Amino acid sequence: MTLLGRLGHNPTLSEVAENAAARPPIVTSTLNRLGFGARTRDRWITGYVNTPCHRLGDVLNSEGAGEALLAEDVVIGDRREAAGDTSEYAIVNLSSVLFVVAVDDSAPPRRDTFAWVKKRREGILVGVGPYEIVGDCHVVDGATLRNPSALSKFAFIVITSAVIRQRGQSGPGEQHGTVFVNRQLVDFMVPAR
Repeated sequence: MTLLGRLGHNPTLSEVAENAAARPPIVTSTLNRLGFGARTRDRWITGYVNTPCHRLGDVLNSEGAGEALLAEDVVIGDRREAAGDTSEYAIVNLSSVLFVVAVDDSAPPRRDTFAWVKKRREGILVGVGPYEIVGDCHVVDGATLRNPSALSKFAFIVITSAVIRQRGQSGPGEQHGTVFVNRQLVDFMVPAR
């Protein structure tokens, strides 16, 4: 028997094409369009990233994330809500980003249950640049915030039920379901609540 067919029979090009057409198509991953707002010391960068990931945290903390993010439909300005310079695309230097918020704070799809690690919430206050972010950090069961490895090995620390304030600002602050804080730019982390 040959690799191409039965013993003594090599399929014709049209037979190969017919067989290929009869098979279901190979499904490649579909891309999800995830909106984000990234804050650097001087500006907001808002846009969208097209990715096979379902959650923004998976994009930022994946092993292949690297130091840059290719974003589309970008607006660069002083405030997240304000108009600014627009561009069809931009390459965002993640090492200069203080924190990232999801534009759509609806509940993201859950992670694969086989990858789950039992965690518990612990209140945290993080200082990063001129901002303070308070919310819940999810640490591995049995660990505490005293142990820096309790916050995982990822580039961005995930804080849920978060409130962002500029240092010295009074008032309620800006609320977000999830904020991703650049671990390398954190000034301090302390327990909160």
